[in-house]
Amino acid sequence: MQKLADVGSLQVITARSNGRMFGYLMAILSPSLEHRNLRMAAHTAFFVSKDAPPLGLKLQRASIDALKAKGVEEVWFRAGPRGSGEKVAALYRRIGANEDGKMFRLDLRAA
Repeated sequence: MQKLADVGSLQVITARSNGRMFGYLMAILSPSLEHRNLRMAAHTAFFVSKDAPPLGLKLQRASIDALKAKGVEEVWFRAGPRGSGEKVAALYRRIGANEDGKMFRLDLRAA
């Protein structure tokens, strides 16, 4: 993460109150591998305290606004199959994101 931050490719949005962390959202910025001259970002690590449930939507919107200000034109989100995947998918739809294909994973440790 430090190397990504050093080259300007990491954005971290945090939500704190009185020194306590209530949530964070990390995004990795990069040039697009599919479209020339397009900057993209992928939202990655995301946490919201159970004490502040509406914070998730606020973190997403704050991150998107900050990414727009940095010239990012496309943001990717992942709603995993485990844990709160469906709940997070609903949040992404609420901010206007659309499903775009499927993501597959190959664990090379097991292959």
